[in-house]
Amino acid sequence: IIYNLEIYSVEDLGSIALDVRNLDSSDLVCLIKNQKEIESKKVYNDTLLKFKDLFPGNYSFKIIKDIDDNNKWSQWSLNPYIQPEKVMWFNTPIKVRANWEVEMKLELSNEK
Repeated sequence: IIYNLEIYSVEDLGSIALDVRNLDSSDLVCLIKNQKEIESKKVYNDTLLKFKDLFPGNYSFKIIKDIDDNNKWSQWSLNPYIQPEKVMWFNTPIKVRANWEVEMKLELSNEK
């Protein structure tokens, strides 16, 4: 068995500093790359969320209105009847570059 290992330095990676002042403390912010969730963070009372050590590329976000506080999207239920938690998508790609920190404020749209 042969393993190829690549070691990245801090200069090879980027980060995103996300202004979340307009979000609720129960919201869950999910970082997405290539249509896969990479990382998620709860807002709590923070005004800034940082996603560090990201490979260069395009990222986007989704925000889950985490009403039941389980740190994931909860679907609907018939008994007892519970509506699914709302999801808001931030579809505009954010380009992360090596050795850069991107500062961003979310503009929410496409509430589902």
